[in-house]
Amino acid sequence: MSGTAILFLCIWISSVQPCRQGTQRYYCWWGGILENLCPGVNLKLCTQYTIQCACDAHHSRDASGNCVLTTNCDKSKRHSGTGESSSGTASQPQDEERQRLTNLFLRTVEVIESYNEFHLLMASKEIPIPLCECMKSTFESRGLNDSTRTLECFYSPVVENKANLMMKLVQRVEFVPRIEEGQVKLVLKPADGGRPLCMLWETDSSDSKNRHDCCNPTHFGCVIENSHVLEYSKRCFLHDQLVKSARDKYSQR
Repeated sequence: MSGTAILFLCIWISSVQPCRQGTQRYYCWWGGILENLCPGVNLKLCTQYTIQCACDAHHSRDASGNCVLTTNCDKSKRHSGTGESSSGTASQPQDEERQRLTNLFLRTVEVIESYNEFHLLMASKEIPIPLCECMKSTFESRGLNDSTRTLECFYSPVVENKANLMMKLVQRVEFVPRIEEGQVKLVLKPADGGRPLCMLWETDSSDSKNRHDCCNPTHFGCVIENSHVLEYSKRCFLHDQLVKSARDKYSQR
């Protein structure tokens, strides 16, 4: 099986056409080409695990899909007839908005595919997690248009003489980033129907000074009333510490 896969890979790579001047080979690993873009040009999508021709460090993708010198982006835009006025400022707000959305989309992909653990800080009262003392999420894999992360619920069952017992329930969720209606949205699969539910997460490396500014339920159409589920603490690590301690004791026998 492995020999067949290697043979296929060699044939596939050898069939790639050489890239033109101003471009370079790019391995598409998550569904989009990371390259310089002229103002107002959207991110170019690609089929995952394929080799594409992307603009090199000195060139940018223009509105016609060509790689031009980054210093010639404005000239290329005028020639492409994108509706810019003679003053050159008519489409600037739209260009800035597209660039903002593109940057936010790329940042979103970077965050959900990071190996930092996410810890739940706040959640709307309607989220059905009554047993969870805390929740965290870890990255598992990436797909063509989504990324898979775990949702881990930690709870302490009532067991006699087991005061430190903690158990974990794990669900795997696909995070699908999309640009819709001028916003970058995350669609979770599988997901329940109805209105979106607000959950505020924090990474291990987050600066927690402005954590509450991140959660604006009325802006995102979530339930209006939020409640603190927990304050950030090391509580979610207790389960892993107990498991490690048990393994260490077992290995010493």
